[in-house]
Amino acid sequence: MPSTREIDPTGRFVRATWTGDVTQADVEAGSIEIFGHPILSEIGRSLTNIRGAQLMVNGADINAATVGTIIPMLGNRRWRTAYLVAGSFQYGMCRQFIAYTEQYIVSAIFTDEAEAIAWLVSDA
Repeated sequence: MPSTREIDPTGRFVRATWTGDVTQADVEAGSIEIFGHPILSEIGRSLTNIRGAQLMVNGADINAATVGTIIPMLGNRRWRTAYLVAGSFQYGMCRQFIAYTEQYIVSAIFTDEAEAIAWLVSDA
Protein backbone atom coordinates (compact mmCIF):
# COMPACT_ATOMS: atom_id res chain seq x y z
CA MET A 1 0.00 0.00 0.00
CA PRO A 2 1.40 3.42 -0.91
CA SER A 3 0.81 5.04 2.47
CA THR A 4 2.09 5.34 5.99
CA ARG A 5 0.28 6.20 9.20
CA GLU A 6 1.68 7.40 12.48
CA ILE A 7 0.51 9.31 15.48
CA ASP A 8 1.89 12.84 15.45
CA PRO A 9 4.39 13.40 18.30
CA THR A 10 1.85 15.73 19.95
CA GLY A 11 -0.65 12.84 20.05
CA ARG A 12 -3.36 15.14 18.70
CA PHE A 13 -3.78 13.61 15.23
CA VAL A 14 -2.89 10.77 12.89
CA ARG A 15 -0.46 11.66 10.12
CA ALA A 16 -1.25 9.72 6.91
CA THR A 17 1.11 10.16 3.95
CA TRP A 18 0.25 8.79 0.51
CA THR A 19 2.80 8.29 -2.30
CA GLY A 20 2.78 6.64 -5.71
CA ASP A 21 -0.31 5.31 -7.46
CA VAL A 22 -3.37 5.23 -5.18
CA THR A 23 -6.34 3.05 -6.19
CA GLN A 24 -9.77 2.47 -4.70
CA ALA A 25 -8.42 -0.67 -3.00
CA ASP A 26 -5.66 1.44 -1.41
CA VAL A 27 -8.17 4.00 -0.12
CA GLU A 28 -10.27 1.23 1.39
CA ALA A 29 -7.25 -0.52 2.95
CA GLY A 30 -5.96 2.77 4.38
CA SER A 31 -9.37 3.52 5.85
CA ILE A 32 -9.49 0.09 7.46
CA GLU A 33 -6.04 0.68 8.97
CA ILE A 34 -7.15 3.94 10.61
CA PHE A 35 -10.79 3.32 11.51
CA GLY A 36 -10.18 -0.30 12.47
CA HIS A 37 -7.17 0.41 14.68
CA PRO A 38 -8.04 0.61 18.40
CA ILE A 39 -5.71 3.56 19.08
CA LEU A 40 -5.72 5.48 15.79
CA SER A 41 -9.51 5.41 15.55
CA GLU A 42 -9.89 7.07 18.96
CA ILE A 43 -7.79 10.12 18.06
CA GLY A 44 -10.49 11.44 15.75
CA ARG A 45 -8.29 13.66 13.58
CA SER A 46 -6.01 13.06 10.63
CA LEU A 47 -3.61 15.04 8.50
CA THR A 48 -3.78 13.33 5.12
CA ASN A 49 -0.89 14.30 2.85
CA ILE A 50 -1.51 13.28 -0.77
CA ARG A 51 1.02 15.67 -2.35
CA GLY A 52 3.23 12.76 -3.45
CA ALA A 53 0.37 10.57 -4.69
CA GLN A 54 -0.98 9.86 -8.14
CA LEU A 55 -4.70 9.41 -7.55
CA MET A 56 -5.96 6.60 -9.78
CA VAL A 57 -9.58 6.92 -8.62
CA ASN A 58 -12.75 8.54 -9.91
CA GLY A 59 -15.99 9.67 -8.30
CA ALA A 60 -17.52 6.19 -8.46
CA ASP A 61 -14.44 4.72 -6.71
CA ILE A 62 -14.62 7.35 -4.00
CA ASN A 63 -18.32 6.72 -3.48
CA ALA A 64 -17.77 2.95 -3.30
CA ALA A 65 -14.97 3.34 -0.74
CA THR A 66 -17.06 5.77 1.30
CA VAL A 67 -20.27 3.74 1.35
CA GLY A 68 -18.65 0.31 1.54
CA THR A 69 -15.81 0.94 3.99
CA ILE A 70 -15.45 4.36 5.57
CA ILE A 71 -18.98 5.09 6.80
CA PRO A 72 -19.56 1.61 8.26
CA MET A 73 -16.18 1.63 10.03
CA LEU A 74 -16.52 5.18 11.32
CA GLY A 75 -19.83 4.39 12.98
CA ASN A 76 -20.88 7.14 15.39
CA ARG A 77 -17.38 8.49 15.94
CA ARG A 78 -16.66 12.09 15.04
CA TRP A 79 -13.74 12.66 12.66
CA ARG A 80 -11.85 15.68 11.33
CA THR A 81 -9.43 15.56 8.37
CA ALA A 82 -7.08 18.14 6.88
CA TYR A 83 -5.95 17.23 3.35
CA LEU A 84 -2.60 18.46 2.03
CA VAL A 85 -2.57 18.75 -1.78
CA ALA A 86 -0.05 19.80 -4.41
CA GLY A 87 -2.30 20.89 -7.25
CA SER A 88 -5.71 21.35 -8.79
CA PHE A 89 -6.34 17.68 -9.67
CA GLN A 90 -5.68 16.56 -6.08
CA TYR A 91 -7.80 19.45 -4.83
CA GLY A 92 -10.68 18.36 -7.07
CA MET A 93 -10.46 14.75 -5.97
CA CYS A 94 -10.49 15.81 -2.30
CA ARG A 95 -13.54 17.98 -2.97
CA GLN A 96 -15.32 14.90 -4.34
CA PHE A 97 -14.31 12.88 -1.30
CA ILE A 98 -15.54 15.65 1.00
CA ALA A 99 -18.86 15.76 -0.84
CA TYR A 100 -19.41 12.05 -0.15
CA THR A 101 -18.30 12.21 3.49
CA GLU A 102 -19.39 15.64 4.71
CA GLN A 103 -22.15 14.21 6.90
CA TYR A 104 -19.59 12.08 8.76
CA ILE A 105 -16.23 13.81 8.51
CA VAL A 106 -15.40 17.52 8.89
CA SER A 107 -12.74 18.22 6.27
CA ALA A 108 -10.72 21.01 4.71
CA ILE A 109 -8.08 21.19 1.98
CA PHE A 110 -4.73 22.96 2.32
CA THR A 111 -1.45 23.45 0.47
CA ASP A 112 0.39 24.68 3.59
CA GLU A 113 1.10 22.11 6.30
CA ALA A 114 1.27 24.59 9.18
CA GLU A 115 -2.14 26.01 8.26
CA ALA A 116 -3.56 22.49 7.96
CA ILE A 117 -2.30 21.49 11.40
CA ALA A 118 -3.57 24.72 12.99
CA TRP A 119 -7.04 24.07 11.58
CA LEU A 120 -6.94 20.39 12.46
CA VAL A 121 -6.18 20.87 16.14
CA SER A 122 -8.48 23.87 16.60
CA ASP A 123 -11.77 23.34 18.34
CA ALA A 124 -13.76 25.07 15.60
